[in-house]
Formats: sequence, C-alpha cells, structure tokens
Amino acid sequence: MNRHEFSDLTIRRFLLAQLEPEMQSAFEESLFVDEKLERCVQFSEYELADDYAFGRLNASERLLFEKNFVVSTARKKQLIVSGALRERLGSATLPRTSDSQILFAERLLSAFNLKRRAWKIAFVSTLFLTLAGTAWLVIKKEPQIKEAITKRVIGRQPAAQKTPVEMNHPTNPSTPQHENIASPPPQHEQSASSSINLTLTRDLAREKAPSIVIREGDQRVVHFQLTFKNDQSTQYRAEVVTTEGKSVITGVARFASPDAINFDVPAKLLSQGEYQIKLLDTRSNSLVAIYYFRVQ
Repeated sequence: MNRHEFSDLTIRRFLLAQLEPEMQSAFEESLFVDEKLERCVQFSEYELADDYAFGRLNASERLLFEKNFVVSTARKKQLIVSGALRERLGSATLPRTSDSQILFAERLLSAFNLKRRAWKIAFVSTLFLTLAGTAWLVIKKEPQIKEAITKRVIGRQPAAQKTPVEMNHPTNPSTPQHENIASPPPQHEQSASSSINLTLTRDLAREKAPSIVIREGDQRVVHFQLTFKNDQSTQYRAEVVTTEGKSVITGVARFASPDAINFDVPAKLLSQGEYQIKLLDTRSNSLVAIYYFRVQ
C-alpha cells in the first residue's frame, strides 16, 4: 500500500487503535519502511496529545486515548508537556487591552507581514547581502589560510629529512670518516643476534637438559651442535619432537667434525616447553641418538 493512501484521519485512528486488522497490518508495514509516514505519525502524536490536554476530544475519543495512546514513556511525556502548555496559557492573566492598542498591534503585524511583496524583496535582499559578505570574507582570508597550512606542512618536512641530509652532505669532512668507523658495531650485533648456539650431549638425562630463551616473533636461528662420534660416510637426519610426540621439523644434519653434527632450526617454530632431537640414520631410518633441551 502506497504511503499517500493514508490520510490524517487514518493516522489518527491508528494512534487510537481504531483500524481494522488488515488495515492495521498494512499501516505498520508502511510505517516500517516509509520515513515520511513516520514523521507524519510523530506530528499527529503531538497534535493528538494537545487535543486531549485542551479538551478538544469527545468522550469516546478520550477513553480510547487513555486506553490505547498513553502506553509508552515518550507519549506520557508528550501528554505532560501538552498539559503544562494548557495550564500556562489558561492561567495567564493578560491586562485588558484598549481598542487603540489592538488596532496598533494589528497595524504592526500587517506592516511586518512577509506575505507582502515589499517585505519579500527586503528579506531576499538582506539574505543576499549576508551571503555575499560571507563569501567576500572567505575569499579575503583564503591566502592567509593557504599560507598557514603551507607553513605548517613545510615546517614538518625538514624535521623528517634533517638526519639523512646531514649524513649525506656534511659540512665537516671528518664526519663520514667517523661514521664509517662507527658503522661496523651494528653489523656485528646483527650477525651475533641472528643465531642461538646450543651444544647438546648425547643421552643426557632430561632433567639435566640445557635451556634457551625464545620470545614470540623471534626471527633468529637456533644452531644445535650434537656431540656424536660419527662415521662421515653415513648420512644422518635430525627430527625435533615435543614431549607429546608432535614433530616440529625434520631435516638433514651436517657434519661439523668427527665428533659433532650441526642442525639448524628457526626459532619461531619453538615455543615454551620441553623438546628432544632424534638423530636418525638416513639409510636404515634407525635411531642413533637422542638429545634433550628446553625453551623458556
């Protein structure tokens, strides 16, 4: 049903719960999707509350109003406001006005009636001058606004470029020499922190297993050195396993010396807990040795 089919009388009957069930359903559906109808209903609520407060409803309408309309806190507040307005207007005692005063007031209202052509022209002219003055002020102040914004943006740029400019174009020739001499320490620190070295002894008891500290997101590599008198003609592979038997990583172990085998593991794969490294013979897949370690 189109929203234009609901008249003011239909809206009023809806507020008083006088609509038939079919019409009630159609009205509620339209009210749910039609914003204009919703505003009309809100306006009718205020009007109906005023009619009740000022005694403009008949006996049956008053009963319906009290039974079906005043059902929410918002509508009760509307009725309170309407009642207060009625009391204010009804209790106001105005002094008696003479005929000459009434005539003067009527002439004054007639003189300022915007329906008259002269006052329409004057109002439009005043509005135009106000808009023109505002536009002129904006245009006049625009260069100052642009200059303030430019200074603020340019003032921030040197702070971000100050360090590289001084490093690339120094005024003192000794500066690059000093910086070149000081630059190796960061590289040394980076290389030193790129790996964690841990030596593990074969068949060491789990209670005596060494531990390493790894934080979340650690990008280093754990370099395990497994002590083992090996036959370098045999190929070995290592597997890191948790205490629950879950495999973490498996890879080829490298010969470091006749008494040691190296195996590297990314630190990010190791979380807090206990682990064991199984050293296996690649050909026979038989277990050669077991090593234990902890991660804190």
